[in-house]
Amino acid sequence: MKKLFYKAFGSIIASAALAAGCNKPEVEQIDIQPNALIASLESFSSETKTSIQDNVHIVWSTGDRIMVFDQKDSGQAYLLEEDSAGTSSGRFTIIQGAGTEGSGAIFTNTLAYYPYDESVHVEKDGAKYLIHNITFPHEQIYSENGPAAGSFPMLSINTEGNSAITFKNIGGIVRIGIKGSKGISRITLTGNSKEILSGSATGIITEGGKPSVRMDEGGRTDVSVICEPAVQLDEEKETYFHISIPPSEFAHGFTITIECSDGETFTKSTKKQNPVKRSSILVMPSFREMPTSGKCVDLGLSVKWAGWNIGAYSPEEDGNLYSWGEIEPKSTYSFDTYLYLNNRTGAWSYIGDDISGTQYDVANMKWGNGWRMPSMAEAEELIALCTKEQTRYNDIEGYFYIGPNGNSIFIPLVQCKNDSGYSGGNSYFWTSTYDRQDSNGQCAVYFSIGVGEIRSWYRTVGMPIRAVTD
Repeated sequence: MKKLFYKAFGSIIASAALAAGCNKPEVEQIDIQPNALIASLESFSSETKTSIQDNVHIVWSTGDRIMVFDQKDSGQAYLLEEDSAGTSSGRFTIIQGAGTEGSGAIFTNTLAYYPYDESVHVEKDGAKYLIHNITFPHEQIYSENGPAAGSFPMLSINTEGNSAITFKNIGGIVRIGIKGSKGISRITLTGNSKEILSGSATGIITEGGKPSVRMDEGGRTDVSVICEPAVQLDEEKETYFHISIPPSEFAHGFTITIECSDGETFTKSTKKQNPVKRSSILVMPSFREMPTSGKCVDLGLSVKWAGWNIGAYSPEEDGNLYSWGEIEPKSTYSFDTYLYLNNRTGAWSYIGDDISGTQYDVANMKWGNGWRMPSMAEAEELIALCTKEQTRYNDIEGYFYIGPNGNSIFIPLVQCKNDSGYSGGNSYFWTSTYDRQDSNGQCAVYFSIGVGEIRSWYRTVGMPIRAVTD
């Protein structure tokens, strides 16, 4: 098994080639005995190394086996010696009686394949060698430090006629970092253009060339990391998951589905092109688990907050805009269209100091069952007691508000609307509280999730509503 070690990564999408022993000294020089060889791992290029700001390397682990085609199409199994575990250049010895029968074809070069698989066979095609029955596993077992054992195939071609071989990576890796409080049982990656991501493949390699891969027919469009037992997330630091895949363009992005041990499922997706290249890691920006999938989220406050806005069906959706005290959205939010302003006399109608739970409360009227607009005090509590974390969720800008108990809600940045158009990039939400300081009765209280403030504005303005319940 290979382990992938990380120290620190940037917070943006980045690519870094899989490495082997960039700062690790080579294994001490030893005499190669018959039926033994030294196998090294590919280093990553300096131009991509700087993208992630630190070292990444793969090392050999106890029990690793490789398949060697020593100038012939019959393969022989080799096993890593114990004292080579933890190095990126390890000594392998032959496993007597383990290998494959070939047709008797003789090659000019020695080929090798990781991980050992007795179904793998080699064919010479002009200047190319075709390595058949390579597998990108559909299900990969979670490994704390990197890709699952045997999930990341590699090829080697030796033109020197000696017992030293260097493996080159065939595929790439998607790296996902998640914070939260849940246990993760499965993570599945699917390309939005239905790219083939797992199954049987044919590797192609030439003298002095880098390997490529061609997925065979019948492959799957998804690939999963299985966590048995479930992997517990951490609130403060990311837990990393690594998915091994063949090189893929992902021209329209991909979708990640996360299954939790409590039965909840949530998704993270991107619609932008995110290519995964050979021998590279696509480092995704870390994110927090989705809020509870239902409408009601207990943040450890005096009230429970809705998981999404009124008029929305998921946390990242804007939902509808409402003037204060109105229960229907509209196209124009102005003095002329406000129900509780007499345009003839200029008088503002008083509908209560606190409209929570009344006929003027859109949450109460649309959702019922105890849902209502939050009061000013409840909004102040949200801002004061929750940790705010700016992020992107499903490619939507917004904030996680993380409660004292570790649960969270995602609140998207939603522009409000007034008679001059859209405004308010900090995302303003109405409370149920009338502005008692406004002698003209024109204003009500709102809260800003971006700035984290409580203010008042004209009741005519269209704002989203995030409901609460007792």
